[in-house]
Amino acid sequence: MVVLDATAGNRVMWGGRKAPHTIYMDKEYDLANSPDIFGDNRCCPFRDDVFTCVIYDPPHYVNAPPWMTDPQVDRSKFKSQGSFFGNFITKTEMLTSINKAQKEFKRISKRLCLKWVERSYTLWQILPFFRDWVNIQTLEMSKGRTKTWWITFVRTSFQTASLNREHDEE
Repeated sequence: MVVLDATAGNRVMWGGRKAPHTIYMDKEYDLANSPDIFGDNRCCPFRDDVFTCVIYDPPHYVNAPPWMTDPQVDRSKFKSQGSFFGNFITKTEMLTSINKAQKEFKRISKRLCLKWVERSYTLWQILPFFRDWVNIQTLEMSKGRTKTWWITFVRTSFQTASLNREHDEE
């Protein structure tokens, strides 16, 4: 079993540690916990069907607050805490990136775990990009007015192949 964390950042969800059987990929070079592979999730440097699962926690901000993006801000205090927040400049950039990434994930894995925090868009506004995936589990967590979603998808072709195999065995 091999898992790809396609937006590893500083491995905040992993407590900064390296989980067994997990490959960390990110396009950011200036992180406290360097990824195993520097790469863009919109064009993954992997062969087809190589991963058991992809974890995707894309940036949730369009025009993030200035303290997150201002070049004058000393980011070292945030890195030491293992925090890093990606940012999209426009909503079009965000939606295009999410759409391209999910297509790549469909190519390299049969399962996708999406983490979505409702900042610039609600979950329901981005779900149409995942129409070629089957949602098999959804978990909602709320903190104040912010909702965080974890959604597990399987590729539709994977589900179809599994159903066909079960039918052939009968």
